[in-house]
Amino acid sequence: MALIDQLLNLIGLVLWLSWHSDGQPAQIRGAGTLLSNLKPVETRRARRWLYPLALVVLLAIRPLLYATLAPVLDWTPTLAPGPVSLAFRADDPKRLLAFSFLSFAWCLLLFRAGLMLLASLGRREGDPAGLSRWVRELAGSTAQWPLAAVLLAPILTMAIAWIMITLGLRQIGVLPPEPLTIGRLLTQSSVVGLAVWLPIRWLLATLLVLRLVHDYVYLGDHSLWEFVRSTGGRLLRPLEWLPARIGRFDFNPLIAAVLVLVTGEALKIALIEAYQWLGR
Repeated sequence: MALIDQLLNLIGLVLWLSWHSDGQPAQIRGAGTLLSNLKPVETRRARRWLYPLALVVLLAIRPLLYATLAPVLDWTPTLAPGPVSLAFRADDPKRLLAFSFLSFAWCLLLFRAGLMLLASLGRREGDPAGLSRWVRELAGSTAQWPLAAVLLAPILTMAIAWIMITLGLRQIGVLPPEPLTIGRLLTQSSVVGLAVWLPIRWLLATLLVLRLVHDYVYLGDHSLWEFVRSTGGRLLRPLEWLPARIGRFDFNPLIAAVLVLVTGEALKIALIEAYQWLGR
């Protein structure tokens, strides 16, 4: 059932991307061709409102599916944004509706954070093409932000959102209505905000492993591999000093991937302990 929830989140993400790109997926190849110039641009723009409408409808009606299947599959809708885990009763329409929107919002925030980071890592390519250009187009103006701003923006967004989410979930009974001071709420929201980057470690580790594979296996000239080469190379720059090359084999991508995962796991444990300590 959790897999179904994630698949529906991905469908919602596709709708959001279609809306964000005026109903036209970004072109990785073939831009400027005669067929691309003859596409009915005005028709696409006129129908652009259908995508956010479809997204809202999807998020509003999928609680009905959850209410039907959750008791049969003995599934409790659960959302775990970092150090805190939230359980939503499947027999409460308000909680299921809140879960539906929050689950997608968390998925969208992670996607945006990863997109901004990848765009920032690849922005020094000069005149990017292919997948690098597509990522930058989706990232919009944030592709020009300095790396520090890219890292800080999702944290602040999640921290501010968590304050409002906490107050709302206390009203519908997902969180206990215990006394909550402003200072405690702010510190807890800061901890949850930092947790935004925890899932991104899997994206970075995958990128580094693909970079390792690309260095020694020819997999074609698709723009994906050029993106992996250039972006993975920037991730590896802090480790260039390591004597990790044996013959023709460079272990730096593998070492970097392990470091990313280990650091992420250590940060996750630290954030969980910090959140629990703040809740005492």
